Amino acid sequence: MYDNFITSELYFFKTKLSDYYFGNTYLYKIKPRIGKTKFILKLIEEFCLNQKIPSLFFSLEMAKTTFERKKLLDTSNPNLFIIDTPNLNIEDLCSIATDYIYKNKIKLVFINYLSLLTLEEHIDYAEKEKIILQKLKEFSKKNNIIIISSDKLSEEYDETIKYYS
Repeated sequence: MYDNFITSELYFFKTKLSDYYFGNTYLYKIKPRIGKTKFILKLIEEFCLNQKIPSLFFSLEMAKTTFERKKLLDTSNPNLFIIDTPNLNIEDLCSIATDYIYKNKIKLVFINYLSLLTLEEHIDYAEKEKIILQKLKEFSKKNNIIIISSDKLSEEYDETIKYYS
């Protein structure tokens, strides 16, 4: 880990993205049934478990006990904190993350399934995603952290992984 970025050693990232910069938010949209959760878990393994970067994981789709039972993730790792609250509001997510950032020196926040975050107002999906990403970008800049999130890609797209920053 460097002062303003971290580097991924994952082979499949060499062509997509090798450096993540603090103060940025990254969204990966992945086709359904391709492995959105597996993708995020691989990143958690790379950064939190292998590089020992303190990380917070918001699992909006799967309970922490499921990760433990299926042995998908080492939930006992002292560098990893998992929040598995369903129907989490973006404001609540930022509030919870703030507590963890200051108490545990969190540098990375992972969000699995961005579209499961909620907003106070009821708007269409495209507008909701835009507002959530804007709030996450502001939050990452304010706290000088990296936010990496995943979501499903609409079936009409050809790409397996689509990246937004």
